[in-house]
Amino acid sequence: MLIILQQMQETVEIMRGKPNGAYLVRFSAKHKGHLTISYMANNQCLHTQIEPRDGIYICNNKQYRSVEDIIDDNKHIFISPVEVRSNDRKCYGY
Repeated sequence: MLIILQQMQETVEIMRGKPNGAYLVRFSAKHKGHLTISYMANNQCLHTQIEPRDGIYICNNKQYRSVEDIIDDNKHIFISPVEVRSNDRKCYGY
């Protein structure tokens, strides 16, 4: 599930106080059509871009078949999805 957030500051607020390893996948606010994984590391919220291209996903100059593969390949960084409440519905990081 993707989280639709309009501003990066919104993501930072959601991530504030979350443990290292917490993550969510959202649409990129900067790059139309791209995705972003926002995650906690060293007690700060960091972001990495995912570029969908011709049926593959590129993240950190590496090709993947799916977003799930990106998360699986980096499970030492992306440990637990974040729960987000939006309009009284629960949403979870990817």
